Formats: sequence, C-alpha cells, structure tokens
Amino acid sequence: MLRSFSLLAALVLVGCASGETDAPPAPEDGPNSPVAPADTPPPTADHGSSLVAGTTTYACADGGTFTIAPIPGGAVEVTVDGNTQTLQPTVGKQGVYASGPLEVWIAAEGAFVMQDSEILFTDCAVSAEDAAPSTS
Repeated sequence: MLRSFSLLAALVLVGCASGETDAPPAPEDGPNSPVAPADTPPPTADHGSSLVAGTTTYACADGGTFTIAPIPGGAVEVTVDGNTQTLQPTVGKQGVYASGPLEVWIAAEGAFVMQDSEILFTDCAVSAEDAAPSTS
C-alpha cells in the first residue's frame, strides 16, 4: 500500500512539473491592460487631411501642376489639366485619394498623381505661391 502511494505521489509531481508551458501570461484587467474597454470608440484614421488644410497648388518636376482642395466629409477636389474631379480617401492608405482611374498621393515630403495606374506627375511640391507666407 505504501509503495502504491509513493508511486501515485511521484506521478502527481511529474504531472505538475510537465504541465508548465512557455505560454505568455494572460493579460491583466486594469489600467495597464492592452485591451481597450468596450465603451471606447474605435480610432479614426487620418487620411492625410492634415496635409490638405486649404486649396493648394502643387508644381511637379516634369512641369505639370495640380490643385487640391478639401471638401466636407474628408474628400478632396483635384484639378488636373483644367478638369476637376472629387476624390475620396482610400481606406488603409494615409494621404491617398482616388476616384476611378485618378489617384493623388499626398505626403509631407511631396506628392504625385497617377492615372490609369501610370504616373502622370511626379516629384510634386507645394508651389512657390502657396508656400510663400502672406504679407497682407
């Protein structure tokens, strides 16, 4: 009987020792928890709207120009070669606006325009008139 008890105790100890894993600890509930509370609204994406604060004209290295202006709802109006088109922000791509074959990519470093998946204007920067501080 004592021998059976010793064997049982040894098996229990081995089972406890082998039950350990290298799994990460479970997240804690509290102020340092990585999980947001259920009543927290989802984050909103900034699609480059901070870079399109007003009507802005871009001059491009290849001589082309385009104008972009924000409109309510996060969209922009883009004028290329005298044609104005409304472009919507592209989900998951900050600073990218598109409608049909026309895409405009805006970043702090500059911009470029694509049409039908081909680059139309590249190496674009805010034009000198728009970049100059107002003296009025």
